Amino acid sequence: MSGHVTGICGQAPPLSPGYTGYSPAGPCEGVCYSGWTDGTCTDPADAGSRVVVYGCPGKTYGGSCDGDHNGGVLLGTYDAGQPVSISSFIGAESFCTFQLDVLRPNGGDPIGLRDFLLWERDDCSSTPPPDPSCHCPNGMSYQDIPVTGTSCGQLVCGKDFKWYSCEANGWTNQHWDCPEPPPDPTTCACSGGTDYLGNSASGTPCGDRICGGDFQWYACDEGSWVFEGGECPDEEDTWTAVSVGGYHSCGLRTDGSAACWGRNTSGQALPSVAGPFLQISAGYDYTCALRTNRDVTCWGSNVDGQAPVHVSGPFLTIDTYGKHACGVLMSGALSCWGDLWPGSIPSGTFKDIAVGAFHVCGLRNEGTLTCWGGESYGMPNAPSGPFIDVEAGYASNCALTTEGSASCWGENYWGESDDQPGPIAQISKFFPHTCALLPDGQVDCWGDVGPYAAGYSIPGTFTQVSAGQTHNCALSTGGQILCWGNDSYGQLQVPN
Repeated sequence: MSGHVTGICGQAPPLSPGYTGYSPAGPCEGVCYSGWTDGTCTDPADAGSRVVVYGCPGKTYGGSCDGDHNGGVLLGTYDAGQPVSISSFIGAESFCTFQLDVLRPNGGDPIGLRDFLLWERDDCSSTPPPDPSCHCPNGMSYQDIPVTGTSCGQLVCGKDFKWYSCEANGWTNQHWDCPEPPPDPTTCACSGGTDYLGNSASGTPCGDRICGGDFQWYACDEGSWVFEGGECPDEEDTWTAVSVGGYHSCGLRTDGSAACWGRNTSGQALPSVAGPFLQISAGYDYTCALRTNRDVTCWGSNVDGQAPVHVSGPFLTIDTYGKHACGVLMSGALSCWGDLWPGSIPSGTFKDIAVGAFHVCGLRNEGTLTCWGGESYGMPNAPSGPFIDVEAGYASNCALTTEGSASCWGENYWGESDDQPGPIAQISKFFPHTCALLPDGQVDCWGDVGPYAAGYSIPGTFTQVSAGQTHNCALSTGGQILCWGNDSYGQLQVPN
């Protein structure tokens, strides 16, 4: 019986029949430098690797065939030195697709997949394969149901409650919350608008708003800008700070009180919180603020203890993100609360702290960085410095050098962690982009540039910028807050 390779680590399906090329580094390590021959991998890098073999009853067209996908059945486990060949399994006619996984020596390693091969028998009868330009295997819905996308534009609500669309390069995060239906960008593509700063404006999706040249609100509706009315922006109200979270925004007023707006499902966007406060930090679904007595007050989701009503100080500065928050005490020591799974808090003296979704970075007094927590994208592997500031995103970081350039590392799928030559005065990260304040007061953003937060030219001069999930806000030199990007929860609507 004959067959051919349909999937190899680091090379997207479909593969042409007869392909037996080597496995380049990709989503796993690609350790089979010598290539696959008849399903046999020669791994010179680690003689202790194990190989497990699964079989699936039908074709998977490059999709996974294992115990969690497409009904895969474990057929055998082989230790280092034992030859493994597909030809020894094709006699099992009840199986059509075979998957060979090369695993680390330690079976308890949660990131144990080093390499894999998918092989399919030619005599399997099945329906014709889907259009390979939009074939998306290995999807998983928020209900833990495996999903394989077979058409361009097919949507699935992922485990992070974001909509994913099947595209030519696989499942693509659309950054919309689900399981609510996503907005349809094709019915609300508005162009030709001009905001009150004279900037050309376009709107996608439905509900995007701009403050027009007449200082009135306009909304994007079925391809046209529709007058809504209501004066904008509030030129009388002034602010001293701004912070953007997942889908909400917060600011400090001149009297030290706090106000938040946008998504408020967990009480994270309270319209008014009595201060006075010195600093405010908006996390994904909670908010913390530093009082003038240097204690901390938090509100919003407290499922993991990340938003207690009171945290005793005295703190110098604080930062938030997902399930945990941290601060630098006046003594220079670090203190964190919430889900502390990133690991033990390092000792020593620090002057700044940056909290990501899975990791934390501390800036020491001498300008060096100590980072700890999740290692999936190398987030703890900080460059040597010296640095004057550090910001953490979902799974990446950026730090400002003493020369004003940005050195970034970690996840870089959208280019959000590309180094920037500068000069830069202040930097802010969230997901999946990064924004910087330049010395002349201009704002520059990079990473995922559309259709939301980073893909706009923001005229004016500013003193601070804050990046969020799908929107950003900046504090102008006149004390006004200007927000742009997605407005599905009213996170752009700065209150009076």
